[in-house]
Amino acid sequence: MAAETGRTKSFYAREAFIEYIGDLEDLYLAESRLADLRSGATQPVSLEDVITKHGLADEIRSVGGLV
Repeated sequence: MAAETGRTKSFYAREAFIEYIGDLEDLYLAESRLADLRSGATQPVSLEDVITKHGLADEIRSVGGLV
């Protein structure tokens, strides 16, 4: 790939590392939120509440509703 694009192998290694770190951060955040839910520190929010709170009902209907 490096030869085809003219970019260095180091560029692609760096990009892969950055993406991996971002994915790892997402995983840690999700695990932390799940622990908060299980311990009762936070409460879940229903999809209907999110749609109502943020005024998304019309937009969802315009694209054919939820799948």
